[in-house]
Amino acid sequence: MKRLTWPLFLVAFLFLLSACSVLANPQLKVNESIKKVKGHYIYGHEVNTFQPCGKTKVFWVVANNDLLQTLKQSHSKYTSHPYEEVFLEIESNFLPKASDGFAMDYDGQVRIFKILSIRKKSKNDCGDFGK
Repeated sequence: MKRLTWPLFLVAFLFLLSACSVLANPQLKVNESIKKVKGHYIYGHEVNTFQPCGKTKVFWVVANNDLLQTLKQSHSKYTSHPYEEVFLEIESNFLPKASDGFAMDYDGQVRIFKILSIRKKSKNDCGDFGK
């Protein structure tokens, strides 16, 4: 009987471990494709949002700490006040609406993997999409 207990325990442990990794990366279940997206980014007190060109929806920004710090510093560089828009081109995917925190006030979340460009906002940023 002891011989069967150890393999069953190992299988159960590996199953639970794999379930935890899925829960730790929920963005992979929503939209696994990473896309290049252009739009406008706003940073300020309790605001960290992105609105893609041609869309009315606004998304809460999710990224690793290094990218968030880069966004914050770049926003400060290209604006003179909080809550001003800057143009942003990113590699990202979209996540569902958050269920808590400031993010729940927005249409969903955008996970940024890479910043391709960031600059001062201009009227020509979104081309045919306008804004």
